Amino acid sequence: MDHDIIKISDINSYKSTIDYKTNVNVVLKMLDENLQWPGVILLKDGSYFGMISKLELFKILGKKFGRELYSNRSIDYLFENCKIEEAVIFESDKDISKAAIKFLTKKDPDKFEPIVIKYPSGENRLIDAHELFLSLSKMHQSMSKSLKEASDFKTEIIRIAAHDLANPLNSIIGFSTMMEEEIKDKEMLTMLDVINSSANRMMALITNLLHSDAMEFGNTKLHPKQIDLNSIIECLVTNYTIQAGKKNQEFRVKLDNNNGISILADEIKIYEVIENLISNAVKYSPVGGKINIELKYADKDALFSIKDEGPGLTEKDKKRVFGKFNRLSAKPTGNEKSTGLGLYIVRQIVNLHKGEVWVESEEKHGSTFYFSLPFKYDKEHVSYPFEKKRASAG
Repeated sequence: MDHDIIKISDINSYKSTIDYKTNVNVVLKMLDENLQWPGVILLKDGSYFGMISKLELFKILGKKFGRELYSNRSIDYLFENCKIEEAVIFESDKDISKAAIKFLTKKDPDKFEPIVIKYPSGENRLIDAHELFLSLSKMHQSMSKSLKEASDFKTEIIRIAAHDLANPLNSIIGFSTMMEEEIKDKEMLTMLDVINSSANRMMALITNLLHSDAMEFGNTKLHPKQIDLNSIIECLVTNYTIQAGKKNQEFRVKLDNNNGISILADEIKIYEVIENLISNAVKYSPVGGKINIELKYADKDALFSIKDEGPGLTEKDKKRVFGKFNRLSAKPTGNEKSTGLGLYIVRQIVNLHKGEVWVESEEKHGSTFYFSLPFKYDKEHVSYPFEKKRASAG
């Protein structure tokens, strides 16, 4: 039953039904003999007439002259003269999740009246509303446990598959690279290049998949240290100059002076963030396009931006751009391949560093990706950014 939909009829219920003409004193005696009853259902000629909770009944009788007025009368008199709230009634096959939502829209959460269950046979029973929410909580706990077990199993399968694939892929990449250096035949070299690039692409996919899976389930640990963002950007621009040159693209880099300002972050992961963004800019920018990279420091954040002249993003794309395995309408301009994981990993890493990542884009007018990271500074050796400007303004 843990994995099935739980119906409201699966919750412990009480057949606490009485004739609507029953004397109030008799009702009190029945409730005293059945302490677990949350109230009573009133029947008229065997059919449902109404419901009154134990709490409501005691509240009415506890008022001034309440017992004198009602204890020797029939329960229907009390029911009709005290304006008892209409009960919440559910069919017995109602899903408890939907029942809980509907109940909360009808009742004050601080006033959990019992719920009437109506069976196809015509029988009516009563359940305590607290039992409904307790059952719902148990169901969610069971589902959470099952989902975690499924995810752990999936992650383990991915790790095993990745390990078993990585070794032969490394061999393919290594040997194909060696053969490219020895073979002179152009046709053979073309085939080896296809083999090598395909193997590298598959290795990248496996690596990205493992990274994204680890981050999704909180298995990634950061190893922060003081890092120099300028150096990382300069290194990556140098690395991608040849790749960008094949498409006659130009990098325009503007770096803020970071003298004395240190970023406390995981160097390898921030390198991966910037590399993903630069790689995407090269991939989606047109032949002869300009790629503008900027780093500046403002307030307590280091702000990185990279602007391309690519096809831009639609409104629908912008909502999905940082999702996992999302394929967007924009296509690479040089037939490059995309795993659909790069920007997802960027967002996860930046979030782990308590930073923010976002995009500004207009269809057919390029895209600008941003991320910000908090930084620390040494008051004794460097002025806080814009500190002098603030001082002179006074």
